[in-house]
Amino acid sequence: MIEAGSGVGQSVAQSPACLGARVAVWDLSQEGAKRTKTIEAHEGSAWPFAVDVADETAVCASTDDLTRIAGQIDFVVNCAGAVLSGGLEAMTLDQRRRSLEISVDRALNVCRAALSYLKEREQPCIVTVASAALSAYSGGGGYGLGPGKTSLAALSEQMAVEWGGHPSERREPGAADDGRVG
Repeated sequence: MIEAGSGVGQSVAQSPACLGARVAVWDLSQEGAKRTKTIEAHEGSAWPFAVDVADETAVCASTDDLTRIAGQIDFVVNCAGAVLSGGLEAMTLDQRRRSLEISVDRALNVCRAALSYLKEREQPCIVTVASAALSAYSGGGGYGLGPGKTSLAALSEQMAVEWGGHPSERREPGAADDGRVG
């Protein structure tokens, strides 16, 4: 399960798929999720799921659908993130909350929905994509990625502590050039 309609997530989804993994690509829109065609063009196998990972009920239903199709879940990769325009001073409280919701709350929804299935596996894994690329956004006044991804890193560590035998890894790639960063 990978939130991977575009950007870093789309790149992350291609790697395991090209190595033979069957990848479920989740995106807010069906159009985004259908970007799995690029994965399949590179000899990978992927299923598109249009799901709003902010909706816990929808996430649980999609997770159940996925297990009916795939039979199991071996790993989860949290890639959702958003760069919102404007600096900290200009951002409204609602914009700041939305940014944190995208990075943190949605990741927790996905991980909680997948946890019971992951517990069935011998070597389950949750990978959290934080970001070492904060400097790429600082000059343009983009807010959201830094505080959201830092909070996501803390969530990843908390999941590792609470869910002990189920490793939670954090990865910090550079920026993805997907046209959204100025």
